[in-house]
Amino acid sequence: MNSTPDRTARDALIGRLQKLSKFTVQNGCTEAEATAAMAKVAELMAEHNIQQTELSVRVEAAGCVKEMFTEIGRGYSSLSGMTVAIGKLYNVKPWIEQGSSDALGLGFHVDTISVTFFGLKLDVAAAIATSEIITMAVQTELAKFTEQTKRSRQGKRERADLDASFRQGMSQRISQRLADLLPSQQTGTGLVVLKNQLVIQEFNKLGIHLSSARQITGGNSAAYAAGQAAGARVDLGHGRRVAGARAITKQ
Repeated sequence: MNSTPDRTARDALIGRLQKLSKFTVQNGCTEAEATAAMAKVAELMAEHNIQQTELSVRVEAAGCVKEMFTEIGRGYSSLSGMTVAIGKLYNVKPWIEQGSSDALGLGFHVDTISVTFFGLKLDVAAAIATSEIITMAVQTELAKFTEQTKRSRQGKRERADLDASFRQGMSQRISQRLADLLPSQQTGTGLVVLKNQLVIQEFNKLGIHLSSARQITGGNSAAYAAGQAAGARVDLGHGRRVAGARAITKQ
């Protein structure tokens, strides 16, 4: 089997996913354009997964990659509480790290929060693109919520609790909606199961040991409900299922 056409098509698709990840409100797009970009990511991945075979999955798994999605700042990532759901959706292994780097390329270090995704190259690209779009949605909705509630923010602790409760509600709602995009699966059948097994095998070779991440917690029920409502508004592809479980096709 000649893999060059497959690789060329895959690289072209990765390029499209990277371009779609830039369609955000912060980059000057309208909310409708950002929503359409998210839907297109889901559509492209669904089309790709339909075309996969056992052989193509095994070939790609031998060249698993890891890429980082980095934010500047300290504390919680905008993706906190959602990385596991994104990982399951795209069959990648995610983890969060805090550190410092010259992320701005200006010759000095700043605090950073990075989410690393490990898996097949195209799946990692899709996870990064989805992360970009969800992060922009979280930041946009949180800014709106902060503006709407600024009069009731009397102290530092209360402000932190409002934001944490909102983020917790939003992340949990988005995570549930991402989980709903997963197709029903039967253990041991379909390319999804095979891909998961191969990615785990390759990840274990890295010798990385992960620990549980700190969870966002807040105690304001109104802010939590507002976050849930915001999470429900984020368009995740109009209900398209990104990964399809099906019988393995051997070649």
